[in-house]
Amino acid sequence: DGCSDNLALIRAGATDQTSGQPIPDFGTLVADFMAKKFAGEAIEPGEVVQEGALWSPGQLKMTDIGMMLYLSTTSITKDNVDVPGLWGNQ
Repeated sequence: DGCSDNLALIRAGATDQTSGQPIPDFGTLVADFMAKKFAGEAIEPGEVVQEGALWSPGQLKMTDIGMMLYLSTTSITKDNVDVPGLWGNQ
């Protein structure tokens, strides 16, 4: 899942690829949406963009159980394992 242990395995040549999920960004984005909701602002489905984020653009979609936030995963290999924006490098 892009954690530091998996990144270390790629660096060591023990595995070729992992998929990085933007775990910390989910919490930050949800907190932003909650702040907007508490302030009485409308939250609309659609594209979610954050400049410089590896997952951007994401999608906020309405489902049968409420809003769902979809952020892109990043394929991590030896070629990009040291990218600072990967959550396993933070």
